Amino acid sequence: MSELTATIIGYGNPLRSDDAVGWIVANRLSESPVANSPTIEIIACQQLTPELAEPLSRSRLAILIDADVNLAAGEWQMIEISLPTQSQSTHGTSIHEFGPSELLQFTDQLYRTLPKCILIAIGGADFGFGEQLSPQVAAIVEPVLSAIESLLKSNS
Repeated sequence: MSELTATIIGYGNPLRSDDAVGWIVANRLSESPVANSPTIEIIACQQLTPELAEPLSRSRLAILIDADVNLAAGEWQMIEISLPTQSQSTHGTSIHEFGPSELLQFTDQLYRTLPKCILIAIGGADFGFGEQLSPQVAAIVEPVLSAIESLLKSNS
């Protein structure tokens, strides 16, 4: 297995309006000349799962993209993710409680390696059934793509 510069994982439900933003950003990145590299893996999926530890184990940088119900619609943040503390350990939890920190912990436990991990959290307005982003979220897709491209350039 070859080493990756970065693994980008956009996740969310593509049938729940703004919850699809991670999925949409990941798919748009696959068209970007900056991200179109054999050393960058781009994954769009519905949720984080333990299987994603393998590509993270081969990466220097992990970028996770997800909608966040706690942010205002159209607001977004870049958050560096670290391992959970011992008291936050995830042993015995369900897949529905498997978040970015738990994915890093799983990567560390299985592969004894950790990439730098950045979560891009994007506030949504509409999480109802639908396949369109709200105008607030659609308006920030381009700035988020630019920010990710900058991260990739600075970490190459």
